[in-house]
Amino acid sequence: MKITTACCILLGWATLTPEANAQTGTCEAGLAEAFLDVNNVNARILNNGGLYWRGSPHVYEVPKYGNANAIFAAGIWLGGFVDSDMRLAASTYGPWEFWPGPLVSADNPPADCSAYDRIYSVYLRDVDTYNKTGEATQDLLEWPWELGAPVTDGDGNPDNYNLAGGDRPTLRGHQTLWWVMNDSGNTHERTDTQPIGLEVQVTAFAAASDVAYINNTTLYSYKLINRGTVPIIDMYLGFFQDMDLGNFADDYVGSDSLLGLGYAYNADNFDEGGEGYGEAPPAVGIKFLQGALVTNDSLDNDRDGAVDEVNERLGMTGFAFYNGGGGVTGDPFMGMDYYNYLRGLWKDGKPFTQGGTGRDFSTIPTSFIYPGDPVTGEGWSEINPDPFNGTLGPIDPADRRSVSTSGPFELMPGESQEVVLAMIWARGSNNLDSVTQLKATAQVVQEAFDSGFKVEPPVAAPLQAITLRAPANGLNNQPIDPSLFWQPSEMPGTFEVQYATSPNFVDAVSTGKIRDNELRLLDLLPDAVYYWRVRQENAVERGPWSDTWQFKTTDLALGIIGDPILGFMTTQNAAGPINPPDMAAFAFNDSGFPILEGNLTPVGSYPDPQRPTAGIQQVNSDAIWGIHTGGGGRSQYSGSQSFLERSVRSMSVIAGGETLEWHFSQQCLDQINGIVESGDCLAYRLFSDQAFVEVPFALWNRGFEADSIDDFRLIPILCEAACGAGTINNTFDLGTTDHAISSGEDDPYTDWIYWYNPTSTAQGDSGYIDFFFNEGEVGGELLARTVLVKLNAGLESPQDSPLPEPGTVFQIVTKPIAPPVLSAPSPESIQQEVTTRLYWQAIQRVSQVQISTSLAFEVSAIDSMFTGTFAFETEALAPNATYYWRVRSINENNAAGISDWSEPWSFTIPQNVDIEQPDQPLAYTLEAGYPNPFSTQTSIRYALPEPGAVKLEVFDTLGRRVRVLVDNQQTAGWYDAVLDSKSLPSGLYFYRLTTNNFTDTKSVILTR
Repeated sequence: MKITTACCILLGWATLTPEANAQTGTCEAGLAEAFLDVNNVNARILNNGGLYWRGSPHVYEVPKYGNANAIFAAGIWLGGFVDSDMRLAASTYGPWEFWPGPLVSADNPPADCSAYDRIYSVYLRDVDTYNKTGEATQDLLEWPWELGAPVTDGDGNPDNYNLAGGDRPTLRGHQTLWWVMNDSGNTHERTDTQPIGLEVQVTAFAAASDVAYINNTTLYSYKLINRGTVPIIDMYLGFFQDMDLGNFADDYVGSDSLLGLGYAYNADNFDEGGEGYGEAPPAVGIKFLQGALVTNDSLDNDRDGAVDEVNERLGMTGFAFYNGGGGVTGDPFMGMDYYNYLRGLWKDGKPFTQGGTGRDFSTIPTSFIYPGDPVTGEGWSEINPDPFNGTLGPIDPADRRSVSTSGPFELMPGESQEVVLAMIWARGSNNLDSVTQLKATAQVVQEAFDSGFKVEPPVAAPLQAITLRAPANGLNNQPIDPSLFWQPSEMPGTFEVQYATSPNFVDAVSTGKIRDNELRLLDLLPDAVYYWRVRQENAVERGPWSDTWQFKTTDLALGIIGDPILGFMTTQNAAGPINPPDMAAFAFNDSGFPILEGNLTPVGSYPDPQRPTAGIQQVNSDAIWGIHTGGGGRSQYSGSQSFLERSVRSMSVIAGGETLEWHFSQQCLDQINGIVESGDCLAYRLFSDQAFVEVPFALWNRGFEADSIDDFRLIPILCEAACGAGTINNTFDLGTTDHAISSGEDDPYTDWIYWYNPTSTAQGDSGYIDFFFNEGEVGGELLARTVLVKLNAGLESPQDSPLPEPGTVFQIVTKPIAPPVLSAPSPESIQQEVTTRLYWQAIQRVSQVQISTSLAFEVSAIDSMFTGTFAFETEALAPNATYYWRVRSINENNAAGISDWSEPWSFTIPQNVDIEQPDQPLAYTLEAGYPNPFSTQTSIRYALPEPGAVKLEVFDTLGRRVRVLVDNQQTAGWYDAVLDSKSLPSGLYFYRLTTNNFTDTKSVILTR
């Protein structure tokens, strides 16, 4: 897996790199990020020298918001000599070697770089909105002209930035991002060199266009400024790319020196996996649009036949490919490794040579790896690795890393150079035609850049005002974590939502870039009136605001993001039950772990935790254990990277009053020690192919009652070295590193455990046995990345009592399911349509809706159970009638987990409403899912011209059935089924409708 690869790179670096020279700067790493998303690309932009990845997620999505990323990570490399001393600044996977802020001199970074830790983003629509209404975004108001951000002067005074006077940010394309960084802010841990003394001003930009070549492209300008007092000579600029094109394991790379293009493409015509592009995969590449100026060196640097022209610029002078891992053809680890790759050499200084993998196949040196044409087969490529005799077959595809380079050039003191690159993407009729289309893209983008990149925006109808749906205007009973709903738009674009406690929105919180027509708000004030409105935006304009609606909150939280857990406890040790139970969570530093009220006392600050009851022991050894999350840090329980965010990832699954138990048993220990020949205490090893490992514990879901009638055994999935946990692989054990929840130095933690339901949740362990012994499958995830932390254990192996002794039981008690809160239409409202859309607020994604003409609900006009968003559209109801409706939530993993009914509300349909008779279908029909792609749910509509048995199933790309949406008898008519995203990974899915006389299949894409 890609994250594993990056993890191992970092571990190897920490082991092999000597201590870097001390630096004068003490800057912290930049944390700012923004998204370049104005066209068909969604790119995560960082201000640390790297792009797209700084830790999960990696984001370079083309098409935007699709299931596949075209690139995992990228970054700039700069290298040269200062006073005969080689200096490097390079970004791959971290540690990063650029810090926020400008330089006063080469050795004078900002005292506090965090003051500059920001990426400014301005859209063309921001300027247009300001010109029309005077409404300005914060980045438009605060455009950092004083730091070097380009400004178009509009008031005749170039020495300041006066927005009201007519000054505007100089936009390139339809969205421009700008930031400034330097390489002197701190130690160069990755390259182990002194800083170069460079300030780098970066502009990332893109344009929306009806021309696909432009619409699938992002551009990057790097302005390099030598803030030192001596020249930087033999300088190179490189752009590193880890081009994981969808599925990272089946890629090839190539180069085109005439186009200044390095690229990646798929080795065959199908890109597998949940993040793959499927059939006819695209190609992606980096193109040099503008290189450094070079003069008076007696060379034809731009290769046009003339020497030392005025304004002659370098293009791409090399394309280096290397393998992940060590060795002379592997990942760079020290400064000279990076510099050699920049010069077109292997790490040991040997040149690339034509043929094979570029290493010792021939004696013909080259600066460009795989410059042949994979489409025609001519020249040296991974498809034709022997261009001389044709004796070799294609190279095996794999994860590919490359560096596009340009140099050498000089940068004199105070001098600047601007280098501009384009990340381009194209999709053809097959994997090789995608390479052809990519090269055509390179030419079109170059022409557009040379012409000033004045791109006409796409033609679209003006955006219209959005219609709000829920909470109904004027409601007084909404939770403090409500969902807002509005009518979907037929026009492409995203939504901006504003909410405030004042009707004039002076204290407004603005969200921006909402893809769906639903938004959940968090942690609103209790008993407060909130005002909200929505507008749509696209690449070039913002639509008008909707009407303003209001609602009033109560002190109720539904718990979607709030805490679904009542308490963490130890209920038993080797001596028997513990009464009252002992706490089993460390609430160090006010981390906020929940405990059962009235039964336990919170643990105090480290290192002196307060025990709940004197003399109570979790385990006989007097060890103190707590449940936490692996890799979660010391963050707050409800804050960033907390237990909730890392472990309770599917809160609609875990919430519901269930009790989960972690048992350490003698039977399991005997199995590990070989005392018994066989046992059933197994865990599945993550990142391994069907590998099981014996573990000293068992996981159980004890259900909702004290009896055992609904108990079933869970499937544990173990993550060891790949997650930086434990000490020995293939063994559940305690590691030798301290958990970050504590400020102590002797609180280690175990391997990570993921808790999964089996496919069958029947009483007992039948579902568990099916998985481990009969090749069954897993069901939904309950908890992720849980670990046990041992307080005051010491970090020297072996630890005293390394694991809880047999008989110990850790218990996690979840909250009962809260009943839904109704949201729209308003109580006792008079509707104008016979089909009414109902909205409510809830935790669970499975709901039961009842509609009746009786408040007692003796007879239901509608009784519907479905999975999906918190909304329901009724079938045609009779006019001149009052209807009552209510909703309850259901835990789909356990039918016993059912909430109480909501409070019933009513609505009336007037007598003068015309009843629209639904069309009787004339033929079987299966329509496309809407929306598609989707992130939370998609609606699938189908028609039956006659009654009969109907089955609607969903399959993944491997043909495995993942959902059954319908399997029953249905009458003739139109139907809607909902496919929700819960427990499904991103990717392509197929849905198939089957009746006695009809079968049809269509596809949808799930994005996260």
